[in-house]
Amino acid sequence: MDTKMAKARVKPMMLSVDQAADVVLDCLRTRATVVSRPRRMAALARTAGVLLNVRARR
Repeated sequence: MDTKMAKARVKPMMLSVDQAADVVLDCLRTRATVVSRPRRMAALARTAGVLLNVRARR
């Protein structure tokens, strides 16, 4: 979320306060158990998890 403490010049995964509020409201409306935003980060985390599992099996 965009706050005063977020001081980096480049913020590709940043959500505005309004966007974050919309995500929370949608989550409450749909009763979703897990919500990941932004979706690019969710995809990256999922891929990293799969790669770690593959590496652990070797």
